[in-house]
Amino acid sequence: MKNSIYILLLSVAVIACSCSRVEGEIFGESSAQRLVHYTDSVEKLLTSSENGWEMIVFPTTDMQGLNVLVKFTDDQMFTAAAKNSITTGNEYKVAGGSMWQMVSNQGPCLSFDTYNDVMHAFAEPTLDGYTKGVGMKGDYEFLVLTAEQNQLLLKSKKRGTYNLMRRLDVSQGWEDYFKQIATKSGNTFEHNNVLTARVGNKEYALYNGSTGTFQLTEKGHPKVDSLCTAYPFAFTLQGICLMNGFPGRKDVRILDMADETCYANGDVVISAGNVNRYVADYCYTLSHGWKIKPANLPQATQQLVDAATAKLQQLGGSKSDGVTNLNIAYKQTAMRDGHKVDINTFVVQVDYKLTGKAQLPVNFGFTVTATDNDVTLQYVGPTDDNAQKFIDGVPEIEAVFNALNGTYIASTKYPLNPSYGVTLTNKENAETTSISFTSIK
Repeated sequence: MKNSIYILLLSVAVIACSCSRVEGEIFGESSAQRLVHYTDSVEKLLTSSENGWEMIVFPTTDMQGLNVLVKFTDDQMFTAAAKNSITTGNEYKVAGGSMWQMVSNQGPCLSFDTYNDVMHAFAEPTLDGYTKGVGMKGDYEFLVLTAEQNQLLLKSKKRGTYNLMRRLDVSQGWEDYFKQIATKSGNTFEHNNVLTARVGNKEYALYNGSTGTFQLTEKGHPKVDSLCTAYPFAFTLQGICLMNGFPGRKDVRILDMADETCYANGDVVISAGNVNRYVADYCYTLSHGWKIKPANLPQATQQLVDAATAKLQQLGGSKSDGVTNLNIAYKQTAMRDGHKVDINTFVVQVDYKLTGKAQLPVNFGFTVTATDNDVTLQYVGPTDDNAQKFIDGVPEIEAVFNALNGTYIASTKYPLNPSYGVTLTNKENAETTSISFTSIK
C-alpha cells in the first residue's frame, strides 16, 4: 500500500514538473512578467522622444479635443504646455517640475502623479467657468491601449475617452506648434461651414466644425440638432483626430491631410466636396448668404452702384452712406420634407444707410443655378411692395442687378472653408466679383 502511494505521488510530481516545463516552453514567462516588461518598454518609449509628444486630450465624451505638448524625462519628471480658451485663457502656458510614472493597472497606465498647472486643469474640480467641485470632469491617468514607435492610443481611466499621443519632430518649436494648430483650425472650420464625410459608400454632412465637435447627419437629410450625433475632434500637426470614429469605422480616429481639400484614412474621408458648388450649397444648408461689397465688384458695376448710391444720398440727405452691401440669400418659399426650402429662389437684400428714413427689408428676386462647373445668376424682379417702391425711387439699382446676370466660375483660396471668400469669375468677360458669407435676416 505504501509503495502504491509513493508511486502515485512520484507520478504527480513528474506530471507537475512536465506541465511547468511545457508552460515555460510555450509562454516563456508569466503574464505578470510580460506586463512588467511591456510597461517598461512603454516607459522607455515615452522618454525616447527628444522633443516630447503631441497629446490630444478629450476630457469627456462630448467635449472637443485639446492640444497639449508633453516631455518626459528618465528621472520621472515631465513638462507640459498648452494654449486654449478653456484652461489657459488663450495664453501660451508651460508648467514643469511635476512627476509621472508608468503603473500596472490591467495593463500599462500612464499616471501624471503630482499637480501640474497644464495637465491637471482637466481634472481640477474648481476650474473657472465650471461647476465648483466638478470642474471639467477630465482625468490624469490613462491606460495605454497601443504603443508604436511614433504614436500611442490612450484611454482615460475614469471617463473612458480615447486620447492620442504623437511623437514631436525634434525641430518643432513648442510655442510655434500652437500657432500652426490655430491656423489649421481657422482656415478649415470657422464660420460654421459644412463639410462632407464619406465612410465607404455612405456620405454624411458635418456641421459646426468651429466648435470642435462635429454634428453629423446623413447627406440629404435636414439638419435637426436633436437628431445630430456629436463627434468631438481636434487638430494634429498632420490632420484631424476624432475621439470616436464615424459609423462603420469606429476604430479609424486619425485622418491625415491628403491634400488641401480633404483629410483621409483609407475609405474614411472628410472633404470639401466640389468647390464649384459652394455658392449654392452654402446658401441652402446654412441659411446664410453672400455679402458683396461695392469695392469688390468689377469697375463697371461699381460705377452703377455709385449711381444708385448718389440717388439714395439725394433722397436721404448729405449724411447718407448709400449702398453698403448687396446681401444675397435663398428665400424659403416652399415646404419639402417638413422644412421650408427652395434652393432656386434667391433674393438680394440691399443694405444701405439712409439718413432720416426708415430702412425696411428690400428684397429682389434672383434665380441661381449651380452645376459641377459653374454658377448662373439671373435677376427676376422685385418680390414685394417695398422692393417696388425702392425701384420707383432708385431705378438705378436695377442696373446693378442686371450687371450681375451671367454664368460664373466659383473659386476660393480656402477649399475647406470658402466662408473666408469666394471669387466669381464671369465666363464671358473674365470680370471677377469677390463675395463672403454672412447671416441674412
